[in-house]
Amino acid sequence: MSATSGFVRYRGASGRSYELAAKPFNSGAEAEVLDVRGRPDLVAKVYFKPLGARRRKVEAMVRSVPDKDMQAHLAWPLDALYRPDGAFAGFVMRRCAANGIELGMLYEPADARAHGFDFGKQLGVAGMLSDITACLHARGVCIGDFNPRNVLVFLEARGLDLAVIDNDSFAFADAGGCSYPCLGWTPEFSAPEVHAAAAGGARDFGHSIEGDRFALAVHVFKLLMAGCHPFDTRLVDRSAKRPSTEEAIRQGVFVYERPVRGLAAPLHAPEYGYLPKDVRRLFARAFLGKPHERPTAREWCQALERMAAGGLSSCPRGHRYPSSAATCPWCDLEARRAKAMGRYVAATATKASRAGARGGAGSRGSTRAAGTSSGPARATGMPSSGGRAAARPGTRRRLIAWCLGILLVLGTLNSCVSGMSVDLHAPSQDGADVGAQQGAIAGQPSPDQADQATADAGHARTVIETIITPSG
Repeated sequence: MSATSGFVRYRGASGRSYELAAKPFNSGAEAEVLDVRGRPDLVAKVYFKPLGARRRKVEAMVRSVPDKDMQAHLAWPLDALYRPDGAFAGFVMRRCAANGIELGMLYEPADARAHGFDFGKQLGVAGMLSDITACLHARGVCIGDFNPRNVLVFLEARGLDLAVIDNDSFAFADAGGCSYPCLGWTPEFSAPEVHAAAAGGARDFGHSIEGDRFALAVHVFKLLMAGCHPFDTRLVDRSAKRPSTEEAIRQGVFVYERPVRGLAAPLHAPEYGYLPKDVRRLFARAFLGKPHERPTAREWCQALERMAAGGLSSCPRGHRYPSSAATCPWCDLEARRAKAMGRYVAATATKASRAGARGGAGSRGSTRAAGTSSGPARATGMPSSGGRAAARPGTRRRLIAWCLGILLVLGTLNSCVSGMSVDLHAPSQDGADVGAQQGAIAGQPSPDQADQATADAGHARTVIETIITPSG
């Protein structure tokens, strides 16, 4: 293998020669990514263990390269790479811009705002992802492990752009009918039949285009519903059992469309009814219907286009939302959160009061028992009420400290939530320095706020320690 000035030469299936950097600029569990000398538009992916099955799949993908318009949104293998001895090494692919944002960073409004995305742009991302998925499905390509880490979003001067990466994990069939499976999966973005296949030990996890449709619906739901997963729930009846996200997927527990006793949508979820009816119908088909009944990626494109065409409104607080909604869903969400926090504080105060009453009663009972026993109390000359006087201050100290600690935590959380809520849906400012605003936008305190919070916490800690520390 010849090396020149820190580069190593490989041969491509096309007959071209590629000089790859000796040191990678990125590395994962299965491969490393290297620069290609003289080709700033390309990078090379070189496997640590280039197995035969992987070679056959990459060579088949190279023979099925999509058109240039599709290539702009993919990291498709463009040419297979071989070492001088003929051993398969990997492939070259299009270089994605370095400023890509993982899709998972755009689900929650605070995170999206930190990257310069408002609700309108989140809606645009959902539509673009649906369009790219539809184009892949039209070619018979299944994404398979359709997780947010493999989707990069770019906010550029000319508008939004999006790329789906890790293409060598896709499931597809070549022109000769030979199938190449996807060998990975991410449970919270996988359809019930994929969970069943994984539980049964299927090596390819039963990935299909219908499974992609389920995953796409999860991505769209999280983008439109403030990052909430469609199968996340909360308990409203202690006699019920709350399933995990994966269990809810397997059981079809989608409380937004099919009520389940004792369960409800999470408190951090906006009102589901703010979404247009046709969008809600698609979610019902995606999460409650049979695999063949799930909406296609093209149906999602059309529904999201209609939603965008209906326009977006802004409330006095700067939140953006579909004009078809009767009220601002984000203001409604903040009001619900504040109400829930008020109920929690009241319940905590009631619980503390009852605990104090029980503690006092217990102390009096112990004192009476000690006073009626023969010997010890009389022998020391202590009054029979001495036990009571010693026990009650300690109980009070612990009770007051507990209440103060809870109220301090709740107050801090309420301040953080309120601070985030005011800013997280505000419209983007053209030309603003997003990086400089990132801390405040994401709900992180400024340096002055952090210093004040530290001082308040220190003062509270001193007060609590004073209360719980016995005198003398």
